[in-house]
Amino acid sequence: MNGRGKGGRCMSKDNGTRCFLPIKSMTPDEYLRQHKINGLLKKLGVTDEQKKLASLVPNAAVAFSFWPVTSKGQWPSNTTTARRAWCALKWLILDNPEDSKETDEAWKCVQEFLNSRALEAGAKHLLNAKDAGAKSRAASLAKAKKFADDVDGLMENNSRLTETAAVQKAAKNHNKAESTGWNYLKKAKSDKQENSTPNTADLE
Repeated sequence: MNGRGKGGRCMSKDNGTRCFLPIKSMTPDEYLRQHKINGLLKKLGVTDEQKKLASLVPNAAVAFSFWPVTSKGQWPSNTTTARRAWCALKWLILDNPEDSKETDEAWKCVQEFLNSRALEAGAKHLLNAKDAGAKSRAASLAKAKKFADDVDGLMENNSRLTETAAVQKAAKNHNKAESTGWNYLKKAKSDKQENSTPNTADLE
């Protein structure tokens, strides 16, 4: 909620909980400038000038969700929700309205935007990690196949060369430990077997 607390402190909600803004050490303008929403808006391409010129237009005759937002200059595309959340926060902090259903809805608007950006960032992180993992596995498999091809080549060029001897020689050529060579060979053979095994569903 938003209102004046004891000792000249401004009470506000942040992250869904009640918190206090020390007016003597931080003005509402300073609090607004330091709020984490600014970093999110910057990533979306919103400028300080655009934020300054955007505001919410309260209308007691209608519900908060119908209150219009005014702004001079066009905000980046796909920032409608972000703009409304920013304007709601400006109204709450700078105008300091009395507690009401509208202030509750305004805080909800701000928090939902913050939550959506957090979820999006988390999903992007997981996707990047998944892509990185896939690239790492692909690179490892490529090395394994190259090693296996070298082993096959050594054995084809020398029919008297055993697989063990070929692995030892190939490992030396690749500057790898023999155990690594065997792991490469095992991985390459496993991949080859998986790709050569027919899909039973296709046979039905």
